[in-house]
Amino acid sequence: MRLATIRGAVLSAFCPASAAALVRAAGGQVVSEADLDGTETYDAVIDLTADPDWRQYLNLLKPGGFYARSGAIPEPPRPHEARQIFLNDLTQFD
Repeated sequence: MRLATIRGAVLSAFCPASAAALVRAAGGQVVSEADLDGTETYDAVIDLTADPDWRQYLNLLKPGGFYARSGAIPEPPRPHEARQIFLNDLTQFD
């Protein structure tokens, strides 16, 4: 978080209340569940939770935005799912 803010990014974090002070100390703003309604969009979304509802975060991206997550997609593929499109457009960053 600190590196992002040092490099000029505006940092927003959806996090538990226990982590809110850390986000603010790093120069970020805390985003609530109500803020995830899709009216605000972001250049990048970094998902560290491996949440089964990860698809909701894709709606927060601006066109051409970046979505990154740690780990794998936490559920098996479903019939007629658009996962192949997303996976073909991913870039791995180490």
